[in-house]
Amino acid sequence: MTDNVAPERRADTEFLRQLARTRRFSLGRPSAIQVASDGTVVFLRSGSRDPENALWALDTDSGEERRLASSADLVEGGVSLTEAEKERRERLRLRTTGITSFSLVAEDTLLAVPLGGHLFVLDLDGGVVLEPPLPEEAVDPRPDPALERVAYILGGDLWVSGMSGGGPLCLAGSDDPDVVWGLAEYVAREEMGRLEGFWWEGDGSRIVAACVDTRDVEKWWLSDLANPGGAPRAWPYPRPGRANADVRLAVFGADGASRVDVDWDREAFPYVARVAWPAGGPLTVLVQDRVQQREQVRTVDPDTGRTTLLFEEADPAWLNLPAGPLRWLPDGSALVWVSEASGRPVLQLVDRSGARRDVTQPELGLRRVLAADADRVVVVASPEPTEESVASVDLRDGSVTWIERRPGIGSWAGGVGIDVVTFTSLDASPKVRWRKDGGEWTDVHSEAEEPPFDPDAVIVCLGERALRASVVLPVQAAAEPSSVPVLLDVYAGPHVQRVLKSRDDLVLARWFADYASVAVVTIDGRGTPGRGRDWERALRGDFSGVTLEDQVAGLEALAEVYPQLDLTRVVVRGWSFGGYMAALCVLRRPDIFKGAIAGAPVTDWLDYDTHYTERYLGLPGDDPDAYRRSSLLDDAGRGLDRPLLIVHGTADDNVFFSHSVRLSDALLRVGAEHSLIPLAGMTHMADDEEVTIRLAELTARFIEDVLG
Repeated sequence: MTDNVAPERRADTEFLRQLARTRRFSLGRPSAIQVASDGTVVFLRSGSRDPENALWALDTDSGEERRLASSADLVEGGVSLTEAEKERRERLRLRTTGITSFSLVAEDTLLAVPLGGHLFVLDLDGGVVLEPPLPEEAVDPRPDPALERVAYILGGDLWVSGMSGGGPLCLAGSDDPDVVWGLAEYVAREEMGRLEGFWWEGDGSRIVAACVDTRDVEKWWLSDLANPGGAPRAWPYPRPGRANADVRLAVFGADGASRVDVDWDREAFPYVARVAWPAGGPLTVLVQDRVQQREQVRTVDPDTGRTTLLFEEADPAWLNLPAGPLRWLPDGSALVWVSEASGRPVLQLVDRSGARRDVTQPELGLRRVLAADADRVVVVASPEPTEESVASVDLRDGSVTWIERRPGIGSWAGGVGIDVVTFTSLDASPKVRWRKDGGEWTDVHSEAEEPPFDPDAVIVCLGERALRASVVLPVQAAAEPSSVPVLLDVYAGPHVQRVLKSRDDLVLARWFADYASVAVVTIDGRGTPGRGRDWERALRGDFSGVTLEDQVAGLEALAEVYPQLDLTRVVVRGWSFGGYMAALCVLRRPDIFKGAIAGAPVTDWLDYDTHYTERYLGLPGDDPDAYRRSSLLDDAGRGLDRPLLIVHGTADDNVFFSHSVRLSDALLRVGAEHSLIPLAGMTHMADDEEVTIRLAELTARFIEDVLG
């Protein structure tokens, strides 16, 4: 990595091509790390500018790495992806190709690698042990734990075949294309973090599957506007206050001889948020009510389908789902749970009777659980919201041992005495290190390119609410401490933190700072995670109030820390919820914000999905004012005094292109000047190389035009 360089070097737009081709310098980093039972570290890695992942292994005895397989090694002629697989990758926001996932099977001694409609079981030397014959259109093929059968989805039906041939057998199916088995519904994939629609029993004799019925769900249509000859695609999209998918569960014998429907109060708890069937524990489901103020964890008798309440959580605002799967201790004696009932997340153990025991204190700053074994739970935690450290919590006495604790962002994978930590900070790009039995740390090789300059970002604490903000000042500001305009790079919405001690998002901020001669600022206000229950739920019933208030208050407090900031010259940019915020800023506070770039903005929350929107705003029939307060369309109908550039992908199936069309129409009808740029064929990710480059250049020119 080079040191700070002159602004004219930073202004070289070749940096943008490097940024795009390296997927923001993420390509080439080890990812999806898992540890086999013999201590081998298995991971995915691509080239620095090649998004094609291969499967790699690290021998922790010798320290040597070896490539196990690539997609070209396994599938002659390349992998073809079904529409269902493409949609799954969109939900995951995958930026890579090739081998994108794998799992350890057979007591963590073999690797199951899905590739399109193929499934390969490899040994730890990369040799193919099993390759069941599957239809090319098979979706989500997964073997049972005994490696006797593989289950997959074909045409919306759940099928099972023998791993060495035999079958196939259709376990569940429907003649109606709007009723599918074994696939997660849209809001489960997009909002709940549940990508699976079926789960094997620990011994592989049975399988529990979801049936998703979208017959009553409103259909929206996706089409490529740049190619009008193509047929549009129907998309069941549940909007607030309207019908959701009807989701049921059933347990099947893997031989097709039995079916048992799982019974719970589906009218009161329609959302199936988590399902787990661990080898040592019971079949367990987490279900939520429609407004997400009550949820139940229930165990299931797979022989009868009868469910038993383990425990219930309630919150008058909303409940956050676990960040990850339901985890039982290996012996099935207790469920590992994170509760926010005290106001701050606390690690709990819930035994089979439903009795709950706090293991940690609120002051730990628990974020999420990474792994659990008989004696300890590995967690991410930090009392400082801009940091995430890795700790081991002793289940006997709650004592905490820090595996990685430095100012930055860490994550962990491990097992059998092996720790593998991924860590980044403001000063260093993400690095993966491993150690054995608590010994010395050793780097895992990375192919990732280093940015050509340091972001030189600072994180500050602002005002009476202690708002966290990141600041990147242009080099000119240090050399000539004169008046500096501001680019507010905003998200500010729930469930996402932007102000973290990680350099990933800040390298582009440095380019903007020096290319456009602005201070680039990001502020995490109320509603963002990491600050406890009350902080996060402050936006209940209104997306626009406290979010906008805290952005303005943060800017004003920041000007006291950096007097050279010129708050008469502020431009704002954002994407998704950040796009909504950017448009909100110029519509409601033109006194502060002189222009905005709104990328893929939600403009009317009645047109976003149920599980996200109703969590924060409630049901439209219960509180219609919450939706009116949060909409941009009434504001747009009153006019616009500042430049607004709207950018949106025409194939976006998360925030539909219609949001930007409606905003543009409302502005046009009152004569408000604005610009709308459709990104032809782009989804919500909009990660095409040329589009990435041109949008950055366009943003820089917009800033210069607006601020002079």
